[in-house]
Amino acid sequence: MSASTTKPMVPIDCEPPPWDECLDLMCATHEPHEVHDDVFDEYSIPTQLQLRRAANLWVIAESGVRVSFGSLWQDQKTIVIFIRHFMCPLCQDYMFSISRNISPQVLDEADVNLVIISNGDYQLIKSYRKIFHTPFALYTDPSHEVYKTMGMTIQTLEKGPRSPYIRHGLLGGIGMVVANAAKVGMPVWKEKGDIKQLGGEFILGPGFECSFAHRMRYTRSHLPILDVVSAAGVDMLTPLTALVRDQGETYLGVPLVEEFSWMKRRKLDLTKLTLKGRTSAFWITALPGLGRLTSATEEVDSETSDETLRDESGTPVLLEARPLSIIWEEAEDEG
Repeated sequence: MSASTTKPMVPIDCEPPPWDECLDLMCATHEPHEVHDDVFDEYSIPTQLQLRRAANLWVIAESGVRVSFGSLWQDQKTIVIFIRHFMCPLCQDYMFSISRNISPQVLDEADVNLVIISNGDYQLIKSYRKIFHTPFALYTDPSHEVYKTMGMTIQTLEKGPRSPYIRHGLLGGIGMVVANAAKVGMPVWKEKGDIKQLGGEFILGPGFECSFAHRMRYTRSHLPILDVVSAAGVDMLTPLTALVRDQGETYLGVPLVEEFSWMKRRKLDLTKLTLKGRTSAFWITALPGLGRLTSATEEVDSETSDETLRDESGTPVLLEARPLSIIWEEAEDEG
């Protein structure tokens, strides 16, 4: 099975998955306290009951069709990455690290699959995948039930230590998110997910097996993707090193010189997206705390006006105003 192949989709009105009866039996024969749903543990392996409960829940595919979470990993060892939300700049850095370092072909040769789970509206999936040129299937859990059942119960905005995959500070991250959304035409008026939801990384299947589990404690505490893939028994580092040595590029398919240049340009995106005029009061566009800096009274620069994020009616999405001094304080703290 290809690592990039989406599992067959289950119609919304289909019968419950076959393990539903097993779940009922286990619920009848196990005490509730054996599943510690309310206790956070960063590395604990989910119990059989947790796995079966999670397998019986639905996630939504890019097409809008619901599929059972268990169908993603019942037949094959699968790396399941839970990200935070669609407009998280920290997770966008993590997604780029996946595109840069992970080869679907190498996973396929090892008979390992990889899928990504977010939360929010499924209509954001197509444009989100386009940003990262990812071949891996992405699903959404808007109810957060799979997150909770798998033990990702912390709700926080605490940053914690800076992880190696982080490439941007606050302002650079904001610029990246907005530029990426504008470039791919992301429907930003759709529900983007809970900004306090944390994710994690799991290795599941085949069957009701979990050989590895990690849950985020902070907003930037994903485990390095090469470590996760290694835990799945896949040597990705050797072919990646050879690719960089022989062709001067990563699995993103872009020469390293261009990739580094691209990263530098992304760090300047926020400056490019800042409109001319007074800087005494700025609007944050697209999301509270995540967006583009624009003056409420300035003249729009024709060179940047096409990148303004708008709703379905074409109206600019202006959701929050904050003093510029506060924004710069946060940027310095992030730096």
